[in-house]
Amino acid sequence: KRTNGQIPRKLIMFRDGVSEGQFQTVMARELLAIRDACSEMGDKGTYKPPITYIVVQKRHHTRFFPADGNQYQKNGNALAGTVVDQGINHPTEGDFYLLSHEG
Repeated sequence: KRTNGQIPRKLIMFRDGVSEGQFQTVMARELLAIRDACSEMGDKGTYKPPITYIVVQKRHHTRFFPADGNQYQKNGNALAGTVVDQGINHPTEGDFYLLSHEG
């Protein structure tokens, strides 16, 4: 609110360092704290922006091998920017894999 006189219409929370067994507990606790902070900003609790909560996990043992020839010539790895969002993902959690750099 200090930078341009407006509060955000939407909030996006990126979170790292949460194991799968802690997802629900951490998300519930942190979402509650974020919502409480938002309600203190608005007039009588009227500020309730939509919140997108994203948990990032970098340490996994999943390996990807391109089946369609889209690969780096020198090592055969999948291309950076490849997104896998179906087939091996959790059926209800909306997870995905992003290959963010050349392997």
